[in-house]
Amino acid sequence: MSIRTRALYSLAFLGAGFGLAATNLPLHLPSTCMFHRLTGLPCCTCGMTHAFCAMAHGHIHDAFAFHLASIPLAGLIAAAVVLLTAEAWQNRQYLRPAWNRSSRWIIWAWLPLLFVGWGINLTKALSG
Repeated sequence: MSIRTRALYSLAFLGAGFGLAATNLPLHLPSTCMFHRLTGLPCCTCGMTHAFCAMAHGHIHDAFAFHLASIPLAGLIAAAVVLLTAEAWQNRQYLRPAWNRSSRWIIWAWLPLLFVGWGINLTKALSG
């Protein structure tokens, strides 16, 4: 598969996800989170789907309330969209080299936010 084709498929997948998040469809999907099913407590990524739906509707404050790490993750996804668009346009790899150069920094910066957000969600769940 060419770089351009892979980039276009990736952009289509991300676009479909954004389009679904931006709709007002009442999506009541069953929980697939085994951690939540076994413990009754939110996992470290619980709230991300709600946060991205809130962001797609322009409710940034609500997204922040659903999960602290959703805003930085949305920024990373936006950067990936820009790089994928450049890949589709020029048929050259941009996303993989950028990830190879910055993945450690991204992971070490984002993981603490993920766990702080999890702590906040656990506190909310346990307090009532």
